[in-house]
Amino acid sequence: MGRHSIFLDASSEKKLNFILSMEGVSKSELLRKIISFYYEMCSIEHPLDIETIKVYIMLLSKGEHLIVDVAHWDLFMSLSRYFNDAFWEELNKIGREHGEQWRDRVNFVGFLKLLECCNWFSVVKMNEIKYVLISRTENSMDFIIGFLKGVCKGYGIQPRMVKLKGKILVEF
Repeated sequence: MGRHSIFLDASSEKKLNFILSMEGVSKSELLRKIISFYYEMCSIEHPLDIETIKVYIMLLSKGEHLIVDVAHWDLFMSLSRYFNDAFWEELNKIGREHGEQWRDRVNFVGFLKLLECCNWFSVVKMNEIKYVLISRTENSMDFIIGFLKGVCKGYGIQPRMVKLKGKILVEF
């Protein structure tokens, strides 16, 4: 057990007092909790940055999103060649609704980053107007493009999307 003195700037002091008011514990107890929490976050097998953790919490906490194993996702997507026009129209509509929902919160690239957090693909910035989306599975390419076309309508943009082997080129 050790005794420690720390100096906090005004911003950190304000944050500490806010958390203290929520937790109802002593400063010492709160600092022990914070250290334990941070230790746990650093000790996980695949540590994440705080922004990714915040996105996961935002997406999962309200029950509007699911965690799906990649093998299950790939199985569903392998059946996409059998989907009828009504499916693709509904997917496009859902994409448009997502675009309308998110366009005032993040720009389109920010939305792509959200989908990256959902493991749909990895986003690689080539330059200011060109991005490459590296798909997790080859079977999901048409689904991703169909959804993103709707999202683009919701954003009121028309980037060029080109399907490549395992990748989608998005150019503004």
